[in-house]
Amino acid sequence: MSSYPPSQGGIADDVDKAMKDHDIKSWRVAEIIEYRFARLLSYLPVDVVSDIGAFLGKLHAKKAISAKRLWIGRLHNNLEEYCQLNDPVIRKKHLIQFVANLGRVYAEFMVQQKIVEQERIAFQGKEILDAIDHPVIIASCHLSNWELIGSIAAELKRPTCDLYLPPESRVRERLALEARDRWPIPITFVPASSYCYK
Repeated sequence: MSSYPPSQGGIADDVDKAMKDHDIKSWRVAEIIEYRFARLLSYLPVDVVSDIGAFLGKLHAKKAISAKRLWIGRLHNNLEEYCQLNDPVIRKKHLIQFVANLGRVYAEFMVQQKIVEQERIAFQGKEILDAIDHPVIIASCHLSNWELIGSIAAELKRPTCDLYLPPESRVRERLALEARDRWPIPITFVPASSYCYK
C-alpha cells in the first residue's frame, strides 16, 4: 500500500488549529457541563452509553414536541408525506424513536473505538480498500452511526482530510472532532462553511 507524506501546511492546517485552540473557558456553564458529561461517557460500556443517549434523545423529542418546535412539524410532515403515516399518534411514536436513535449516535461518538474493537460492525468489500494505492475520496451520509466512517479511513492507513459541515452546537462540534482525532491516522479537519475562509 502506498504511503503519502503529511500535509506541509496551508489553509486546512490553519482552520484545524483554530478549531482545536477554541477556548472552552469562554463557553456558557451549561455547555461546559454538557461537554464534561459527554467526556465521562467514554469510560462506560458501549451498551450503557447507547442507552443513555437513547434516553436523552427521547427526553429531547418530548420537550420539543411540547414546545411545538419547527423541526418537529417538519418531521411530522415528512412522515405523513413519505411514509403515509396519517395517524398523528403513530407519527409521534415514530418521531420519538427517531430522535432516540439520533441520541444513541451522538452518545456513541465517545465509544467509537470500543465499537470497532468489540467487532460490533462488519466491513463488506475490505479487499477493495486493500487494493487502493492512490488518493481516494470517501463519502458518508448521515445514516446510522455515520462517525464510524473513521474506522474505514483508518484501514487505509494514510493521512486523511476530513471535510465536514460544522453543527450549530460548538459542544457537539468539539466532541465530534475529538472523536475523529482518536482514529489512528494523521487527520486534518476542514470545516466546509463560508465563515472559515473570510
